[in-house]
Amino acid sequence: MLTRDRKEHIIDELVKDLSLAKSVVFVDFQSVTANAVTGLKKDLRCDAGVLRVVRKTLLRIASEKAGVPVDMSSLDGQGAVAFSFSDEVSVPKKLVAFSKTNETFRVLSGLLGTVAMTAEEVVALSALPSKDELRGMVVGTIAAPLSGFVNVLTGPARGFVQVLKAVSDQKSVTA
Repeated sequence: MLTRDRKEHIIDELVKDLSLAKSVVFVDFQSVTANAVTGLKKDLRCDAGVLRVVRKTLLRIASEKAGVPVDMSSLDGQGAVAFSFSDEVSVPKKLVAFSKTNETFRVLSGLLGTVAMTAEEVVALSALPSKDELRGMVVGTIAAPLSGFVNVLTGPARGFVQVLKAVSDQKSVTA
């Protein structure tokens, strides 16, 4: 049984996490093995995320204190909360992938900043590329014209070298 001090400490941690998190996902992990949940927690920690099992009443109190809209009616079963602190997409992406391999693990709803999301919106969010993937796309888009320009500039020199090689080959065959 939790003491009042411990409950207040948990609520304070939840308020802090809710205010700092870029995205929050509420999940039901009923009948998922402890080893699978432990593996998921480790996987989330690699992306600056955390999965916490909390009581719904404590979550409700913390969400009211933080001023974050949490639809408590969508939270059923044995619930947990996943917070993403570095990237809005990475934690939802891992949770949706985990739910595909574990049938009893369900994404219930979520928050993007302070905007409430349904389970379908969380799945749609997980389909988006992460910040690192987007940065790679931007760099590739910026580099494409530059590499094309370099190819255009080196084209005549490359052609000249090929002509010299062909003449050299032709003279070595006839000699």
